[in-house]
Amino acid sequence: EPLAGRKVTCPFPPETRIPVASPGAVARALVRVFEMPSQAIGPVRTMNITALTVTFADMLRAVERRVGPRVHDLVDWAIDPEMTRIVQSMAGGMASVRGAAAGVTADPDFDAIIDDYLASAG
Repeated sequence: EPLAGRKVTCPFPPETRIPVASPGAVARALVRVFEMPSQAIGPVRTMNITALTVTFADMLRAVERRVGPRVHDLVDWAIDPEMTRIVQSMAGGMASVRGAAAGVTADPDFDAIIDDYLASAG
């Protein structure tokens, strides 16, 4: 929302870590796994996709590089303790040994996720 100039309320502390992936990275991963020979996947037919781990502060800094410091005026931090507890109890990152072995990679940084968004926003 701030990238598009719209205000947003974030219910998590800025240092909260979460795994993220661009739609393009997810699509590339799905195509890569679809194209794999069945024997390469093996008997376990599920695979996690490796994701980039960032904090909300990291995301805000990446957006700031695009739109400038005014982005800070577009984010209201209204911390929700219960939502924060739930999110912080989950895995703070996502790495996949099987995914990496299959050539599935995460976005290199949040700037790449922004680039993916801007390319698809047309």
